Amino acid sequence: MLLDEPAAGLNDEGSNDLLKVVNGIREDTELGCGILIIDHDLRLIMRLCDSVHVLDEGKTIAEGLPNDVRHNSVVINSYLGNSKNLDLAHSKMLPSKQLASWYLKQK
Repeated sequence: MLLDEPAAGLNDEGSNDLLKVVNGIREDTELGCGILIIDHDLRLIMRLCDSVHVLDEGKTIAEGLPNDVRHNSVVINSYLGNSKNLDLAHSKMLPSKQLASWYLKQK
């Protein structure tokens, strides 16, 4: 199943509901359904996915386990600009739906 931006426009509650539905599908062994999801809601992605593939301008910059990708300096620099912006993300000054939101939620 391919899901393209299913969390677009959802608030945190809607995103959590989506997580439950998609997890239900992937855990149903009778369905035998693989899932490919493309989304900017990285809080959802980090909780849902076993493996993450990160693109920047159409090129792969990282892939692997969510926690490994989350700490990848290339990903941080690409999506936040530089390590100084990571401090901005930690200070919770970025809106929750921006690409850096998962840093706030994972801490």
